[in-house]
Amino acid sequence: LSPASAYFQTTYGRALAAAKAAAAAIAHFEAALRLDPDDGEAHLNLAFALRQTGRTAEANRHYAEAVRLGAVAPASR
Repeated sequence: LSPASAYFQTTYGRALAAAKAAAAAIAHFEAALRLDPDDGEAHLNLAFALRQTGRTAEANRHYAEAVRLGAVAPASR
């Protein structure tokens, strides 16, 4: 698993978010999206982390992109 992969960055960001380090997690989700802008899971996780830090407008944009990319199940929309 390479730190230069979107999967690694998203996974590490999720670990940080689970440890209540949303601000640090954001940097890793953003890194994942630089590597793969169409990573719906990274958009979704970034949306959750942004919301935790009060950045609601940004969170809403990333959530909408996650929905567009199919990372959100229709029943949870």
